[in-house]
Amino acid sequence: MGFSGNEKGKILVPGHNFTVYIDGIFRISFSKISSINYDVETEPLVEGGTNDRVIILRKQKTSVRTMIFEQGVISNLANYPLGFTTADNLNSVTFGNIMRPGRRLYMPVFILVQDNLGIPRKFYTVNGCFVRKWSISDLDAQNSSIVVQRFEVDYQDIDVSDIGPVPL
Repeated sequence: MGFSGNEKGKILVPGHNFTVYIDGIFRISFSKISSINYDVETEPLVEGGTNDRVIILRKQKTSVRTMIFEQGVISNLANYPLGFTTADNLNSVTFGNIMRPGRRLYMPVFILVQDNLGIPRKFYTVNGCFVRKWSISDLDAQNSSIVVQRFEVDYQDIDVSDIGPVPL
């Protein structure tokens, strides 16, 4: 029997409606975030005389976790159409300094995932972030695609919190 999305009060959360906060104050829009995971390294331990199973032990972490943020490149601030506020312009100007490779983010990165109605459902707190790499998509005169910039961010750990509806 499959999960219909409304069994026992559970709701499936879509992955297309999310907001990212960097350095605690900057709300930054991304089109995609990938490689969100939390894993551990393990080591099998075989005891003498026991040959039908192994004991699994957690090893010290020896590799980094990397999350990838992607967004379309925005043109020069002077070319913005009317309707953009000063806060939007300030956010774009300071963003280049925040996500510069080699910069440690001392505040956690917060990812808030909302449902189709914009109600927050999941909250991810990413700790110990370090911006490792910045790159842009290929520039191709034969293709009319949008230029996308990618930021690779190494992180130490991630906490996941459920956000339920507010009781009345």
